[in-house]
Amino acid sequence: MQDNNKYDIIISGAGAAGLLLAYALSCKKNLSKLKVLLIDPVKKKGNDRTWCFWTKESTPFDSILSKSWNQLEFVSQSFKNDFSLSPYNYRMLRSEDLYSFIWEKLSETESFQFLQAKVEQVEQRSGHAEVLTEKGTFKAEKVFDSRLIQGDFTGIDERYNLILQHFKGYLLETKVPYFDMGKIRMFDFRIPQKQQVRFVYVLPLTERKALVEFTVFSPDLLNKGEYDEVLQKYIANLLNIQDYKILEEEEGIIPMTDFPFKRNISENIFKIGTQGGMCKPSTGYAFLNMWKDAQAIANQLENKAPINLQQSEKRFQYYDALLLDIMKRDGGSISDIFSDMFKNNRIQLIFKFLNEETTLAEDLKIMWSVPSMPFFKSIYNLAKN
Repeated sequence: MQDNNKYDIIISGAGAAGLLLAYALSCKKNLSKLKVLLIDPVKKKGNDRTWCFWTKESTPFDSILSKSWNQLEFVSQSFKNDFSLSPYNYRMLRSEDLYSFIWEKLSETESFQFLQAKVEQVEQRSGHAEVLTEKGTFKAEKVFDSRLIQGDFTGIDERYNLILQHFKGYLLETKVPYFDMGKIRMFDFRIPQKQQVRFVYVLPLTERKALVEFTVFSPDLLNKGEYDEVLQKYIANLLNIQDYKILEEEEGIIPMTDFPFKRNISENIFKIGTQGGMCKPSTGYAFLNMWKDAQAIANQLENKAPINLQQSEKRFQYYDALLLDIMKRDGGSISDIFSDMFKNNRIQLIFKFLNEETTLAEDLKIMWSVPSMPFFKSIYNLAKN
C-alpha cells in the first residue's frame, strides 16, 4: 500500500457528525500534525436540512445561527401557554451555513483532505482499520464511521422499538408582517393526530418569513401528498395566512430506536452520529449531542487516552424506550402527555430533562406530572421483552 493511502484518522461520512468531529479536531493545536481524511460521495453545500437545539452555553456556531429565540409557545387542544426560556435559548442553524463554516476552517490546514467517493466497507486489520472505497483502499489508525446505513435498522431485534420521525417544512414568506420574531411555536398539536404523534412547529426568521414544519412520529410514512395537505390546511386555518410564497421546502426521515447501538466497534473502528446513538430516540434532536461527542473524542485524542465512546445513562435510555413504546402503540396520547408536562413544569426543567441533565428526583417530578396509564402499559410491554 502506498504511503499516500495512510492516515492517522479517517472519517467516513462528511455529514453533520463527520464534519463536527473534523472541526473539533481542527481546534486542537496538539492534534494539528494528524493526517485526517474525510470520505463522502458528496461534498455537501447548500441547505439540505435545518438543525435546532437549545442550550445555556455558547458554541462555536453562534455566529452563523439563522436565528435564536428566548420565548416559546406550546399549543394543544387542552393547553396553551407562552414560556420564557432564560437562561436557555432555542437556536436554529441551517446546513448551508454550517457546511461553509467548517469547510472554510478545514481549508486552512493541509492536515485535512477530502475524498469524494462511496465507502463500501470498513474493516478491522491487525493494528489498524481499512476503508474500502470505489476509488481505492485507505488505512488509518482510527476510523470514525458516521454513515447512516438504512439496512442496519431493518434488522433490529423485535425486543426494541423502531419508529420514524418524518417531516416536511415550508420556508414561507407573507406579503404583510405577520410573525412574532421573538417567539417560536415549538409544538402545535391541534392538527388531527390519527393515532400518531403529529404536530407543527413555527420558527419565525423575520416578521414576514418563517419555517413552518409538519412532523410525524410513526412506524410508517404518509402518502407524499398528505404532508402538503396538512401544511396547507394548517397555514390557512390555524395560522390564518392566505397569501404567501414558498421560498424553500425541506423534508426528511430520521429513524428513532431504543436499540443500544455499539459505538466501540473494534480496536480501531468507532461509530458516531445516528449510528452511534447520538439522535435522542424520543425527540429526534441530535445536533448538540453530536457536537458534545465530537469534543469528547477530540479531548481523548489530545490526551492520548483510549477512545471510549459513551451512550446515555441507563435511566434515560429506559425513559426513551417507554416513550417510543407509547408512540408506537398509542401515538395520539402523546399530545395529552406533553400538554400536562408543559402545564405542570417549568420549561427550564423540561429542557434540562430532555438534555439528560436532571437528577432522579427531578425525573420523578416530571413523571408524576403526566398521565400515568400510558406509561404503566409500556412498563409492562418492556418487562415482557
